[in-house]
Amino acid sequence: MNFNTLVLCILCILGSAWFGNHWYSNRTMAVNSKDWYCVTGKMQVVTVQESHTTVRTRNGGKRKIDTYTPHVSYSYSYKGHHYRGDVIGFPNPTFDNLNESKSFQSKYSEGSPVTVWFDPKSPARSCLSTGLHGETGSEFLLAFILLALGIAGLSFICFNNDKEYANRPTIEELESKYVS
Repeated sequence: MNFNTLVLCILCILGSAWFGNHWYSNRTMAVNSKDWYCVTGKMQVVTVQESHTTVRTRNGGKRKIDTYTPHVSYSYSYKGHHYRGDVIGFPNPTFDNLNESKSFQSKYSEGSPVTVWFDPKSPARSCLSTGLHGETGSEFLLAFILLALGIAGLSFICFNNDKEYANRPTIEELESKYVS
């Protein structure tokens, strides 16, 4: 048995569990958030983190990919208790162009009132936008692919071990050969 292959299979299955859980929890929170209560809160901080990645193209060139991830912090009160939140929606958005990120920043300016949706069963759980936003299918697809690779790898290991053991002599053959 190849130990590296076994470790890789286990990592694939664990990765599948992580991405599957992430997809499921985003989806569950999005569905549940539709029944949450809303209050008026105050936007504390609005920032957008820029990330630049360079990838190689098929023809050997390079292409720059820019992503803009917004981060927020807001405060709100419910039944005399004060809370802070940082969740925008499910999943949190990421933009691939500067204009979308600037539009987001203009929608949520620091110090302005903002509608905050919160879970009445757990008021510290909140968001600015309810329901499912954006694509979560890629997380599910990645989880499925990793699970399939993990299972296929484990099957391969088991199948190869069966072949390896099939070619080994049985105890009876060894006894007849060495015990006279």
